[in-house]
Amino acid sequence: MVQDDLYADISSVVWYSQNIDKSFWSNGTTGASNFMYSTLYYKGEDVNKAEFHRVQMIKNNEEWNFYLGEDTFNREKKKIGGMRSFSKKCSTNGSVLPIGSVEYRIELDNGYKSKKTVTIPVPGELSNNGYKFVYNEDYTGTTDSTYVQALKRATVTSQTKGASDITVKFTVTDNRVFSGRLFLFNSSKKLIAYTPVFRSFAAGKTVNKAILSDGSENTLNYTSSSISYENGYTFSNISAVAVQLTDGAQYLSDGSKSYNYESISVKVDF
Repeated sequence: MVQDDLYADISSVVWYSQNIDKSFWSNGTTGASNFMYSTLYYKGEDVNKAEFHRVQMIKNNEEWNFYLGEDTFNREKKKIGGMRSFSKKCSTNGSVLPIGSVEYRIELDNGYKSKKTVTIPVPGELSNNGYKFVYNEDYTGTTDSTYVQALKRATVTSQTKGASDITVKFTVTDNRVFSGRLFLFNSSKKLIAYTPVFRSFAAGKTVNKAILSDGSENTLNYTSSSISYENGYTFSNISAVAVQLTDGAQYLSDGSKSYNYESISVKVDF
């Protein structure tokens, strides 16, 4: 039975854009590579999952519906997501995303509606600066003055694993790159560990690792003890690596957020 007094107002939206090489996925290399990852927080009555009629993101007459599953709906935290979405209209292979003004909507079964508009900026900036689309390395169509390139992926040039340390070399030519880290995988290509971030996002903090974004080669070395592991995994389980890069310089003045855009490189074996 629908309760007429139930309501849920969107209080905030947490989002970031992902330019992910298709090798990142353990189930193959087909599908999209340019994504928006969104999480909604709401306030209001203690609404059950079944009382949500729909939760959507809308842009350019394209709609994305949030899946309300056990892992994406948290009634206690009043949280919905995350949802990873890509556009089927902006390109044929999911390599282009619309940016600028994006609307998120909640509608309950009793008819109550809430919406919140979020501005998706360009990488490294706080506004979209007139751009309407962000595209990545997989896009083969035409572009014009309304298109901006996504944060570029790193190119891994060398990777070695010793008895108790790893060394990874990579290049990237994109001055919007501010930080990132290494993602580490087991032989089944499951993400099991990661390094500290290259550069802290908090205002005034020191650099952990200097990152060259002018095409010069970066050389990173991490001992087994400096790596963070998922439950039950150890250094011996590591068999592959990918480089995550992010923007973030746009938030240095206040440290309120870390980054808007990330890229993830090809996954390579040690």
